[in-house]
Amino acid sequence: MYCPVCGAESTQGLNYCKRCGAGLSGPATPVDSKASFGKMLGLILPVALVCIGGFIALFTTVYNLGERSGFDTRALIAIMGFGGATVVCVVGLLVWLLLRLASYEPTAR
Repeated sequence: MYCPVCGAESTQGLNYCKRCGAGLSGPATPVDSKASFGKMLGLILPVALVCIGGFIALFTTVYNLGERSGFDTRALIAIMGFGGATVVCVVGLLVWLLLRLASYEPTAR
C-alpha cells in the first residue's frame, strides 16, 4: 500500500502515513494555491500585531520607568535589551512556524 500524498510505502492496517501523516483511507484532495496564499496572508496579520504590540508595550514600560526619579539607567538598558530580545525571538518563532506552514504542500503522485 502506498500513501496517496507522498507515495511512501506503508504497511496494511495503518490509518495514517508514517512519512507525511496523511490519511490513508481516502483520496487526497489537491491544494488550491490561492486558498493557501489567503490562509498565509491571514496568518501574517496576527504576527504583525504581536510584533507591534510587543514593542509598544516594551517602549511604554521603559518610558514610564525612565520618568521615575532615582531609577537606575542601567536597569532600563537591561529591560530594553532583554525585552527587545524576547519580542524578536517570539516574532522569529512565529515567522518560522508560518514559513513551515506555507511550505507544506502535499503533492499527489
